[in-house]
Amino acid sequence: INLPVRYGENPVDFVAYGPFGEIREFNRTYRVLGELLPVGRFEYGLSAGQCRAPACDATANVDLRYGATPRWTVQAGLDQFWRDTVPDRLHPYASIVANPTNAWALQGDVVGRAFARGGVRYEPSVDLRLEGDYTRFTRDSFSVFAAPGRRAAWSVTGFVRPRASLGFFFFDARVERVITDAGHTT
Repeated sequence: INLPVRYGENPVDFVAYGPFGEIREFNRTYRVLGELLPVGRFEYGLSAGQCRAPACDATANVDLRYGATPRWTVQAGLDQFWRDTVPDRLHPYASIVANPTNAWALQGDVVGRAFARGGVRYEPSVDLRLEGDYTRFTRDSFSVFAAPGRRAAWSVTGFVRPRASLGFFFFDARVERVITDAGHTT
């Protein structure tokens, strides 16, 4: 059956009727990550402007994205930051987003002279979601992307609704740890 699937969550209820009056029902949510592009599609972006944050005076960006397969998108680009009293920064970056199956999502990012990050999400239904990510920052006392002294961060998030028929009852938890030169916080 061809289903019209859009970006985001696409809940579908299946109802099958048998020849002797049997009824079989089940539902499934099809997810399409917002970061994915259709296969063969190429997008680009160019931007420049004044910064509102005190960390920079002006910024420019070149961004390229390509839908390599229906479930994989690659991205690359450059971020330039011009600053007044601290050194300017040029950050090349690359990213890959994958949705290998309906339940699994993966993302990896590398930003030159800034950080590397990886994340994974498992969501087999709207009643269960587990996520984890890890970021490692470079040692740069004038970083645009992290507070001085920040070295790494990781987090694990979970959501479970044990009885879907009682939709008002669920567990939602997150553990996060930030590692700095001065120690760590959990």
